[in-house]
Amino acid sequence: MTFRSADLVVTRWGARFQGRPIPCAVGRSGIGAKSREGDGLTPEGVFHVDTILFRPDRVRPHGLTASPWFRLCNNGSRSEDPGEAINLYRTARDSSPYLRVPPIPVRPILPGDIWSDDPEDPGYNSRVTAADMRGDRGLGTTLFSHERLRRPDPVYDIVAVLDFNRPAPVPGRGSAIFLHIWRQPRNRTEGCVAFRRQDLTEILTRWTPRSRVIIQR
Repeated sequence: MTFRSADLVVTRWGARFQGRPIPCAVGRSGIGAKSREGDGLTPEGVFHVDTILFRPDRVRPHGLTASPWFRLCNNGSRSEDPGEAINLYRTARDSSPYLRVPPIPVRPILPGDIWSDDPEDPGYNSRVTAADMRGDRGLGTTLFSHERLRRPDPVYDIVAVLDFNRPAPVPGRGSAIFLHIWRQPRNRTEGCVAFRRQDLTEILTRWTPRSRVIIQR
């Protein structure tokens, strides 16, 4: 395979991006041909980042509100009013760290946002809201298995969603393959690739339209 200088190359020993070695963590079962949900494998292959998710109460992406892809969910409705987005964005804490926005879609992680990991769910391997998962829009129980995107720890403060088994997912093949912040140095994941916060921020800040994620055994 011919690598590009803009590629992020991931192995079980670590990653390399733009000529710089970067420590990372991969799945608890290593790297391999992922074929089922919950196997702990980080999938090998060539992938792209299709979306970046971030916690707006913890991260302030520089230039976010100028992004043509920026949409803000407000009270369950989809808003593309840049004035509204800017006003709400300015309420973020001034001390929040910055993430320069790369040339790909960026979305805020809002209360109630979850990621479906249930093969029986029509929304499998996509971001949905908790209300979408309830039978009676708030009073019933959650019908499908899922993972909460707003966590008390910083693991999902910044999330780069890979296009593994997306956008037309095969039920049960695997879901929620992300680049995210590691919980502890080199602590194994459930299949994602995890980095130090500062390394993930630098990677995404320098991301280009030609960049790929290449994961090798």
